[in-house]
Amino acid sequence: MAQFPYADIIVDGLTVTDNVSLISSDTRSKQFLTRRTLGQRYEIEITCRVLPDKFRAANAYITSLRGGATVTQITLPFYGESPVTDKSTAASAAIGLRAVTLASVTGIEPGLYMQFAGHTKLYCVTSLSGNVVNFEPNLIRVVASGETVKFNDVQVHCKLGAPNNGFGSTGNRIPVTRNLKFIEVIG
Repeated sequence: MAQFPYADIIVDGLTVTDNVSLISSDTRSKQFLTRRTLGQRYEIEITCRVLPDKFRAANAYITSLRGGATVTQITLPFYGESPVTDKSTAASAAIGLRAVTLASVTGIEPGLYMQFAGHTKLYCVTSLSGNVVNFEPNLIRVVASGETVKFNDVQVHCKLGAPNNGFGSTGNRIPVTRNLKFIEVIG
C-alpha cells in the first residue's frame, strides 16, 4: 500500500463527500420504497499542484494508479487532526450499528472522523449521548470491547476513482495543477 506522496504533490484543497448507496423497489401495495444500504463510502477530491522539479515523481505515482490495483493511504490533514486522544470501547458493537459506547468521550464532538483499530473504514461522529458515540455510516465490521478508537492521524484507504486522472505540463517553469478523485476502499 502506497502513502500519498505529500513530498512531491502539494495539496491545495481536500473535500470529503459521503456517498450513500440506495436501493429502490416497488411493493405489492404500489408504494415505492428507497432504503439505504450498508455500503456507504467516502469520496475524496484533492486539488493539488506539482512543481516542475517534482513532476516526474508525481507523474510516476499517478501512472501507477491508473490500473486501479494500487491502494493509497491518504491522511486527512483538514479532517483527521484533533486534540482528542485515542479512546477505547467499553462494549462490543455488531455489524450494522451506528453507535458505540466508549470508556471516555472527553473532547469528542460531532463532525470528528474516527477509525477503529484494524478497520480501514472511516466513520464520522454525528452526536453524543453520555458515553455513547453515534456515527455514520453503519458498522461494516464487528467492534470488540476494549478496541482502540483513533481520532488523530486518521487514514483513508483509497483507489483512484477515474482512470483518466493525471498531470499535464504546459510549461517548464510553472506548477501543474490537477484534481484527483479517490474512492474509499471499504474493508
